[in-house]
Amino acid sequence: MKKALLISLAMINLIDLGSASDSVQSDNVLLKSEVLSYFEQSLGVDSGDIEIKFIRSGKFSQVELNKFRFKIHPKDDRPNLGYQTLWIDVFEKGEFRFKFPVTLKVAVRMPVVVAGRHLNRKDVISGGEIRLEERLLERNWGTYFFDTEALSGMELKRIVKNGAVITKDMVRRKPVLRKGDEVEIRISAGALEIVTNGIARQDGFIGDKINVVCEKTRKQIAGTIHSSKVVMVKP
Repeated sequence: MKKALLISLAMINLIDLGSASDSVQSDNVLLKSEVLSYFEQSLGVDSGDIEIKFIRSGKFSQVELNKFRFKIHPKDDRPNLGYQTLWIDVFEKGEFRFKFPVTLKVAVRMPVVVAGRHLNRKDVISGGEIRLEERLLERNWGTYFFDTEALSGMELKRIVKNGAVITKDMVRRKPVLRKGDEVEIRISAGALEIVTNGIARQDGFIGDKINVVCEKTRKQIAGTIHSSKVVMVKP
């Protein structure tokens, strides 16, 4: 009990997690450096391009500062931008002592892919229609494109204005078949195969199951896309 009390008192002297406002800044240079290094490595971004604002953090004295080492991990096990909480594990001489949360706001300034002109829904993107432009990114780190080549041949799912950032939820692969396309329907049962024409009722890619309407019977059946012109049906 005495030992536990001493540790608790030591922890109170080492860290102050009192009330904080939006202007609160950590006075611990080492902690700031460790947090910056964490985001530099986990995001793969130069430290000079990262902006971090501490909202709530522990406050260590400069004397006590030299005694400890930190291990940083995010609350949801993955790094991100914007407002978030990191958990800081504190070690002394290689042994875990305690942990505390740090609340901060993270932004990254770097080039991302933007529209080079007004783009319409279902436009297929080519290199001349997009460009890289530096922006301050403050949320949704995993949604941006940092290379124009990654978007070549992709199709837009929505209208994008000139200069707007293009994110992953705005694009998709160009479908092999589109709703309304004429297709050849091959219905096979053992060695027997019937070939007829029809109309695709859905967009899709090779291997996708879609509905097609037989031209002669006007009945709707399900089949698998075999190529840009052929749908295979197995009863």
